[in-house]
Amino acid sequence: MFVSSGAGDTEAAWRQAAKVMADVGLPLHEVEDGQSFVEPPGLELVRINLRAGLARGRRCRFGLGAQALLRRRRVAGREVENLIGHFTHAMLLNRPALCVFRAACDYARKHCRNLAPLWASVRQELTTTMHLLSLLAVQFDLPLSGRVTCSGATPRGFMQCRWQTWSPWSYAR
Repeated sequence: MFVSSGAGDTEAAWRQAAKVMADVGLPLHEVEDGQSFVEPPGLELVRINLRAGLARGRRCRFGLGAQALLRRRRVAGREVENLIGHFTHAMLLNRPALCVFRAACDYARKHCRNLAPLWASVRQELTTTMHLLSLLAVQFDLPLSGRVTCSGATPRGFMQCRWQTWSPWSYAR
């Protein structure tokens, strides 16, 4: 899939990719060009405002799944873990949203195979996540940054490092 603000750019890119693939015996199929709205599995890509977000159907399924889990009195940790996994995959569109889960991960670890009452803090985290679903999006026309920041944390400590890798202005046209 090629996304660009200019229709000519995407057409040239997919034609070049199609030629390379055909040259090695893997022809492309189902090519759609010049779409201003595309919905690959689980996503909506809107060329008009250069935005990608969760598809409406996927948001609804996530919300319904979370509501069904929240209605139950006792829940196994594996079920919470499964839901967190789906939410985490969706949150990759907007990574700062990943900070929501703390108690839910602790609950999933503590009650992995056994049924237990769902903690109030877990209910709050899952409810918050349901409300964040429509905000999980990425905007492709934001300014680029050449600074890369990596961080990580464990119960024993944390780490953060930053470095300048390239000039975003050398790629901007």
